[in-house]
Amino acid sequence: MSLSTLLKTPAETTRDDLATKADEAVAKGARLVEKAQDKAEEAGDAALKEISALVASLNEKINALGVSTETISDKAKSTYSDIEKIVVKEVSERPVRTLALVGLAGIALGLLSRK
Repeated sequence: MSLSTLLKTPAETTRDDLATKADEAVAKGARLVEKAQDKAEEAGDAALKEISALVASLNEKINALGVSTETISDKAKSTYSDIEKIVVKEVSERPVRTLALVGLAGIALGLLSRK
């Protein structure tokens, strides 16, 4: 034993022991956090692969039925665009009528929500 160790009070020895144990606990905690992060990353990667496989399988089944997802998407965009044009045209050509219809719809919803 060294002279400095012999001259330490029990409180100093306990403090040093606690500091050492705290450092060990912090290091162990950091290792556990690293492991947890690695496992979470692995689980995320596995989930993404599974989702990608399911999407691919679904697309194959839809295509096997003779339905193209791109065609459906294009049709939906076209329909949305057509409806938008109709609404804009109606509002710009007949603003008073549009305002009256919206007002009536608001009154009807207000009456329905009161009951």
